Amino acid sequence: MDSNTPDILKSLLEWSPALIMLFALWVAMEWAVRNSRSGTKSRLVSLSECVLQKKKCPACGEIVRLDAAICKHCGHRIDQRK
Repeated sequence: MDSNTPDILKSLLEWSPALIMLFALWVAMEWAVRNSRSGTKSRLVSLSECVLQKKKCPACGEIVRLDAAICKHCGHRIDQRK
C-alpha cells in the first residue's frame, strides 16, 4: 500500500482475513447442525435456537429452559401455561 491509502481502508484490509475465517466457521457450524445424521440432537445448536428455547423464572429472574417445570436456580414451580 502506498502512503496515500486512507487509514480506514488499511485497517479494513488488515481485518478482512479474520472476519472471513469467523464467517466461514459460523457457516460450517450451521451446516453441521442442519445436516446432522445422528439420531440424537447435535450438541452444536444455532444461536437462534438457544435464544428461542429460554424464558425467565418469574421468581428469581434467571434464564431457564422453555419447558422447565421447576427453576434450577431457586426451585420455584413454573406455570407451563405462559
